[in-house]
Amino acid sequence: MKTVTPLSIHPTKLVAVKGDDEIELSLTELKHLAYLIANRGRVITTKELFEQIWTGRALEHSNIVNVYINYLRTKLGKETIITVRGAGYRMAA
Repeated sequence: MKTVTPLSIHPTKLVAVKGDDEIELSLTELKHLAYLIANRGRVITTKELFEQIWTGRALEHSNIVNVYINYLRTKLGKETIITVRGAGYRMAA
């Protein structure tokens, strides 16, 4: 079983803190990550993420949420956000 380095968001900067490392994030990446962290332990659907982050934007049928999940995985490590097939995403324990 893999262990995941503790992950948090810096309260005043656009960074995630993973172990001793600060990882720069865009505001949109930070919003996605903050929502996933706030709902840790629960599967979040793509639709739910879209509605929380992209409100009022005409992108409903795009894959923008998947794109930002991939950005976060690239920056934070693929093991950080787990895909729950047919359901959505959840933060690793």
